[in-house]
Amino acid sequence: MAHFYFWWPNLTSNAVPKKKAPRIDHLRSEMLKLLISVLTPFLYKLFYLCWISSYTPESWRIAQVVPIHKKGPPDNPANFRPISLTSILWKVFEYCLQQPLEIHSPSLDISQGGYRTERSSLDQVLCLQEICRLHKACNNNLPCTLGFLDVMQAYDSVDPSIIWNLLQAHHTPPLLISLPQNLFGDVYIEVVISNTNSYRFPPTTGVLQGSILSPFIYSLYINSLPALLQTTEQPPRSPSRTPYTTTTLDHHNEDSQPSIISSQRRRGRPSTASLTQSLPSIQCLLYADNVVVISTPQKMQEILQLCEQHSYDLGYRWNPKKCVIIQPPNNENTYTLYDTQILTQSSFIYLGIPINYYGQIDIPQLINRNSQSALQSMQMLNNIGLNPSGLSRHLSSQLYSQFIRPKLEYGLAISTFKKSYLISIEKAQNSCIRMIYGAHPKSEMKIMRRLVKMPSMSKRIAILQAKFVYRAEFLLSDALFTIIRPVLEAQQGSYQRKLKKKSPIIQQLPEVLSNLSSKELKAGIRLFLQNNLNSIRSAVTGSKLLSCCLPNLSVDPIMWLPMTNRERSCCLRWRLGWLPGGRLHPCNKCHQTTFSKKHAIQCLNMHSRLHIPYYQPDPISFFLTQLPKGQPTSPKRIQHLTSYWPIICSILMELDSYHHPTSNQQQYQDPNPGTALIKWITPPAPQVTE
Repeated sequence: MAHFYFWWPNLTSNAVPKKKAPRIDHLRSEMLKLLISVLTPFLYKLFYLCWISSYTPESWRIAQVVPIHKKGPPDNPANFRPISLTSILWKVFEYCLQQPLEIHSPSLDISQGGYRTERSSLDQVLCLQEICRLHKACNNNLPCTLGFLDVMQAYDSVDPSIIWNLLQAHHTPPLLISLPQNLFGDVYIEVVISNTNSYRFPPTTGVLQGSILSPFIYSLYINSLPALLQTTEQPPRSPSRTPYTTTTLDHHNEDSQPSIISSQRRRGRPSTASLTQSLPSIQCLLYADNVVVISTPQKMQEILQLCEQHSYDLGYRWNPKKCVIIQPPNNENTYTLYDTQILTQSSFIYLGIPINYYGQIDIPQLINRNSQSALQSMQMLNNIGLNPSGLSRHLSSQLYSQFIRPKLEYGLAISTFKKSYLISIEKAQNSCIRMIYGAHPKSEMKIMRRLVKMPSMSKRIAILQAKFVYRAEFLLSDALFTIIRPVLEAQQGSYQRKLKKKSPIIQQLPEVLSNLSSKELKAGIRLFLQNNLNSIRSAVTGSKLLSCCLPNLSVDPIMWLPMTNRERSCCLRWRLGWLPGGRLHPCNKCHQTTFSKKHAIQCLNMHSRLHIPYYQPDPISFFLTQLPKGQPTSPKRIQHLTSYWPIICSILMELDSYHHPTSNQQQYQDPNPGTALIKWITPPAPQVTE
């Protein structure tokens, strides 16, 4: 009873996911959270009855399976992923069981990164890259051979009886075995297609996709594979001149702490082979159902045979058609799995990041892949309203930052670049921003990014890399990246040393990042961006328009303050230098000279109309920088805006009409210019009580 009591606080946390599709009972997690104080006594008694009886209500164990199309022809059922809609009460009960079940279960191998806290896909790719680099250094500079294996229908092939036997052998409390047995062993499924339900039937094998415990159960199911592959004979290592005592990575003993480097060192930098005696023992990395095996060309077939035998022992099957071996192009070795030859390539997309035959991130392919994905998505959004005629530029830029830019940024935090690669990724972002503003392909980008507080991709990469390095200081001690970090920091070619040497943000931070708070990191990033903005504004060339914008890091008020579409368009075009713009033509007012920006300021008497001293070269920009960053409360400030904002709008409308002399001039005439902003800043009149 005491153990069950301590599991209960998980219910009131934010761990229960929101906005998930409900089951046939139509209950959502949002409903339970609103009524948690009322439902807690009832749910506590209900869960306790389930606990002592090892039985759950039958309605919980009815899963509605909705097939989601992945890719390929829709007439092939294999091209659909079955997603299970389970009861929210089942999920809450699973959350209560999850933590104690993980505590009383066998420890997962350190090579497993999927479904585990503080182990991201980028961590896994970086570990693969560094292990391959060190493997090459320890094997006479020969690249390793990588095999990327795919489990066929991973969740559907899990035999739950293997898990229960494994838990019994580990002396897991009986109630923690019998309850999951009831949850997963006495389940009924009904398939939902086009609002039509099939008859209910029990699954023969597998666990439900959508269940809270299914990821952990699958991790236990596949957990014996790394230990099996370690039984293969280790490849030869290059000799070390300096003797060092090393230890292996212990995957099974819970009391031992895994370590790589012992304390016996001599003076001078240790050799790579001496520091990495245990790293070649990591023969595979697992991330969910993505498995990569690491070996030499001579041992790869033996590794594949062990993987094949492991699948026979547990009852699952690899998919040879989706398995790939990457090796140098001049290597003509062939490999088989289930007597089926596996495809060999020079690169492979692992967790969304291309890996070449050296085991390193293929930077050109990564940038090209990210750019194409981002541009395709941006073009699709551009066609449905993410354009100047649809959503506002401010909202469009926010949507771009949330949905499109992450496609460009994926994998960049663990990559180091040449300047030529940065140019390609900058071009991709510039193309997306030009779609938002409706700009031509050669338009200047600095002002467009500055108006919405959007840094360049080079600055974004520096920020992402700084955050990744800072996050690595606080990872769990049993994470694979934490374990191999001492080796990485001791080697010149490692990612850690490259970043600390090249990253401008990390260089300005304290040397010991673990003593740095998250607020100090944010302050350092903000200082880096502000210094970069100051340097651009103070540049001799190319900063005339940028110097007229706000000097601090904030969104320009003209992007969000209340105003009509035409007023905002005029303000934006003035900021961007597009009003007046295009080819120079004679002034339609004085007919004396070309209608340039400098002439427009003089011809329209902007200084005198706005009562601005003549030493201010751009009176409109001077007033635009004075716009409020929030709703003003000062009567003097409100009076000032009420007096001058209509004049600014009238000047811009008049300027726009002179810039387009052949268009309908009535559209530029507004009897009440600036009304939207004035109404917004004017405080409401006090209510008179009778």
